[in-house]
Amino acid sequence: EGQFTGDVSLPDYKRLEVKGEVSGLSLAALTRRVNLGGLPYSGSISGPVTVSGPVAGPYDASAEVAIAPGTAGVPVEGAVRVRYSQSQNILSFTDSYVATPSSRVTASGTLNQTIRVRATTTRLADLPVKDLPFTLEQGDIRFEGTVTGDVQSPQIAGRVAARNVRYDKDLAANAAATIVLS
Repeated sequence: EGQFTGDVSLPDYKRLEVKGEVSGLSLAALTRRVNLGGLPYSGSISGPVTVSGPVAGPYDASAEVAIAPGTAGVPVEGAVRVRYSQSQNILSFTDSYVATPSSRVTASGTLNQTIRVRATTTRLADLPVKDLPFTLEQGDIRFEGTVTGDVQSPQIAGRVAARNVRYDKDLAANAAATIVLS
């Protein structure tokens, strides 16, 4: 589900160099491949990718892909600019975003260091957290902060603000908090 067009070369049989374009890569197929199957999102990923390094590794890779919204499930659009250094185990995002019709997340930074995140949603079902004790009544939730640490134990810090949030029988027109989660 997708296509790669490009060049693969082995200069002096010592280095691997891959330069090309991925097109039509299914977001659903990709999420299944990285064990995130069952997510309702649909989109098509396209854009330039490169991989280079000694034949035996380690490799450096980069991609500047666009995500075009799909027609099934929840359509996702976006632009992801990512670089990976296998020798340094560093994954960096630059001015990247993904969006559904009701949510948007932007990110810039380096995994295992600091990633700056902005997120907003008007639809709680878009969140990866289920069984929240509140609902939105034509409202929204916004987060601006950082994610530090590694994928297994991230630390999340920032400010959350919400409008028109119902908790039990109470409706809050505005609510805000500073959070630190680890």
